[in-house]
Amino acid sequence: MTDAHTGPLDQAERKPQPLAAGTLLRLPHAAVRSLTAGEDGMSYLTVHRRRPGMQIQTRPHA
Repeated sequence: MTDAHTGPLDQAERKPQPLAAGTLLRLPHAAVRSLTAGEDGMSYLTVHRRRPGMQIQTRPHA
């Protein structure tokens, strides 16, 4: 969800899609995308499934 500012959403192999303030959209899992802030900047919120925390481990031998 974007805040009061705007900017385009770029997705691989698609034309940039303008995002208006308050836009809510769902992207497919592992979608390649980028956000570019407009002149006034941009804030956004992302939501993800909860996953177990990362653990510090030794590197496996190659």
